[in-house]
Amino acid sequence: MAKSHVMAKAPVRTEKKGGGITAVQGLAAGAALVGAPSLFLLLGVLLAPGMLCLISERTPGRPVARAALLAGLALSIAPAWHLWSMGLTLAHALSLLSDVGTLARTWCAGAFGWLICELAPLGVNAVLEVQSERHQKKLIEHRKMLIKEWNLKAVDEI
Repeated sequence: MAKSHVMAKAPVRTEKKGGGITAVQGLAAGAALVGAPSLFLLLGVLLAPGMLCLISERTPGRPVARAALLAGLALSIAPAWHLWSMGLTLAHALSLLSDVGTLARTWCAGAFGWLICELAPLGVNAVLEVQSERHQKKLIEHRKMLIKEWNLKAVDEI
């Protein structure tokens, strides 16, 4: 009786990827909270719209949340720098947050990052559509020119 040589299948891993990076991010956020709570508060409030996008978005890579956070972070640098130069106290953080202009500019920048991500595919689609129509017209004209030049019978138009 011959033995069959069947290889055993390797066990399938079902664990989620990215667990290690999440732990490191949690530790970094905890260290920031303990080390500079006023800076953590300032950036937390200024970047709140981007954080909400980050929590709510389920697209792989979270491109919309990254754009909103990046745009908001760009306008959060100046208030964070002012807080750093004033001494990282909660009173200074609250005084910076009480400036409605700073808060509005930062939140609008986050909204602009979100809007760009939503409108960019529409713009790219429109440009590609116009380019393909132009190319199609050139091909049809070239086809007509070849039919006329070679004295061919025109087949039904596509």
